[in-house]
Amino acid sequence: MLVGLTGGIATGKSTVSALLGARGIPVLDADHIAREVVLPGTKTLQALVDAFGDGILTQDGMLDRAALGRFVFHDATARERVNAIMHPAIRSLMVTRARALEAGNRSRVIILDVPLLFEGEMHRVVDVTVLVYASRPQQLQRLMKRNQLTDSEANARIDAQMSTEQKRRMATIIVENDGSLSGLQARVDRLCDVLAEFAREVLADEQNAARVVGSLRAEDGVNAAQVEEAQLGDVSQPGMNVARAARSQVVIS
Repeated sequence: MLVGLTGGIATGKSTVSALLGARGIPVLDADHIAREVVLPGTKTLQALVDAFGDGILTQDGMLDRAALGRFVFHDATARERVNAIMHPAIRSLMVTRARALEAGNRSRVIILDVPLLFEGEMHRVVDVTVLVYASRPQQLQRLMKRNQLTDSEANARIDAQMSTEQKRRMATIIVENDGSLSGLQARVDRLCDVLAEFAREVLADEQNAARVVGSLRAEDGVNAAQVEEAQLGDVSQPGMNVARAARSQVVIS
């Protein structure tokens, strides 16, 4: 089962990711994948060069992230262009790696740690989404302390992202993190239990869907669209299977 993990700035997503990894759950980090897809010789790097020129490369042919950043920092159109190039490549490689880790066992939990889970459409290719949530005052306090920022600087960084309140409305599971590390560790333990339960549901749903497809194919007069709908579940919601479409939100507090 593929689990998309996300959060806002200074909400504690990286801590939750590390805690899950320490519990033996495989974690794929989108930031690491993002660096891999732009290595010299990749199609993604070439697409960026075609869009922004050789000036975004270092002397040894690596992507100069600072140079690319100067294009996109104040230019929303350029930022959207970069995202249109990067996000599909990151998404494709992450899903490929995740499916390999699953090794055909859909009850195995695989974490995809993706800061821009909802912004980059990665939520459409996972079975469950998990948001690490902290209140705005808590985000602000942590960010100012961690990055030595003023109040206005920290607020500007928070405002530059999709709000955690909007992400909260979209997520399957909310892990609240306004308290201590020990409290968060206990909530991560609970999260592991919830994910294990969801994984069993996903496996059962897919087994049931496979039986329905098998019976449909055995019947005369069944068209391909009916078979596809039985396989995909709620086809009005791209990327969502039956289990996700019907699942209620869980809050771990």
